[in-house]
Amino acid sequence: MGKCNLDVCEKLDTIGIKLNNLYSNQKVLLGLAHENMFIDETEFDENGNLVSARLRIYSNSNSVGTNNNIIGTYSIQADSNGVCKFETWKQVQL
Repeated sequence: MGKCNLDVCEKLDTIGIKLNNLYSNQKVLLGLAHENMFIDETEFDENGNLVSARLRIYSNSNSVGTNNNIIGTYSIQADSNGVCKFETWKQVQL
């Protein structure tokens, strides 16, 4: 076979990059769907409602709760109005 046509090679590289991005996004979606996640650094109000926390998602179950293989880290902030009266939930990637 001859050399790769430059246009074809560039298209193949672009496809490879897009596939890598798709794989990364898939891992994030799985984590946000509560697969391999860990919530810590929790804070509660006087009624026992969650006010804030840190959420981390991991690439594999063996790493959950560690500092290894973290896909993403998120800050959670919640607002409540009385006991068990959840109003808003904000989750932002750090």
